[in-house]
Amino acid sequence: VTKEGRIYATKDNCETMCCISDVKPEMSVDDYYYSNDKIYAVETGKYAYKEIDDEEWSYTDMPNNIHNPRIFVTNAGTIFLGSWQGIHKSSDGGASWSHVVVDDSYVKYFGSFIELEDGAILAGSTPYIGDGEILRSTDDGDTWIKTNGLESQDFVIDSEGNIISGALKASAGGAPMWYPFAISYDKGITWQTIMDYDFLYPRVTSMVIDDNN
Repeated sequence: VTKEGRIYATKDNCETMCCISDVKPEMSVDDYYYSNDKIYAVETGKYAYKEIDDEEWSYTDMPNNIHNPRIFVTNAGTIFLGSWQGIHKSSDGGASWSHVVVDDSYVKYFGSFIELEDGAILAGSTPYIGDGEILRSTDDGDTWIKTNGLESQDFVIDSEGNIISGALKASAGGAPMWYPFAISYDKGITWQTIMDYDFLYPRVTSMVIDDNN
């Protein structure tokens, strides 16, 4: 999905891309999500969705304090928006929203989510200053518990169910130590950092895991 809202797809491993929907939402797309043949698009203050083959978008307003949102939709259809203001949740298709994680400091951006096989949800944040955090929920996002994971910008799951997080950081002796990756063997409850660097500023923005892990 482009910033202007056009939808492209590929059927040949990205050798070619074709525009499958030139019907654009009346908004500047900050983020989108595809789930169960439905496309969701968001920008500051506005939320839209459409079935993949529909000609028209449906719109609803969001709370005004959600700026530059990232969107995630669970298999059951619960919608989450991450932003500098924390995490918002909708269980009714975006008609109403609840502020389930409130961050009045405006220094952490919640921009990564993943749903596990048992229904648990992880949410990761990256900080403007200070430390980020990884949160975990087992009740469809009503309540969240902070794990020992620090900062995350993306998650992937390997074939054994282990979760890998990208863009972690920690401090050692007052000086920043950067850990581009961390792994959890217990469904996101605890984390172990891997590949530590003390001389660069690595930022993992996205990850893909192949069939060979």
